[in-house]
Amino acid sequence: MPVYEYRCERCGRMFRKLINASAEAPPCPHCASEQVARLISRFAKVRSEEAALEGLADRMEGLDESDPQAMRQMMREMSSEMGEELDEDELEELAETDPADADPE
Repeated sequence: MPVYEYRCERCGRMFRKLINASAEAPPCPHCASEQVARLISRFAKVRSEEAALEGLADRMEGLDESDPQAMRQMMREMSSEMGEELDEDELEELAETDPADADPE
């Protein structure tokens, strides 16, 4: 079965769903709206996790960790590379977290 991508017309969030091609569009998992539009999926480039992490490490060199915009952009890139799209609320929550408060483990 294929994975389809959708965008909710009400809340604007994107989500993926593994469904039968003949099945109806699923409701939005965030707001339960039935008003969703199927998107054209992006081309997927298959790379190993190790190659993806190496590419991210190269881009992180010289990153200004005190710049919230740079950190948000890097988080977007990291989540995209790892196949886990972050929504904007999660991204803002991560950006607002003080590194001094983080658990060292």
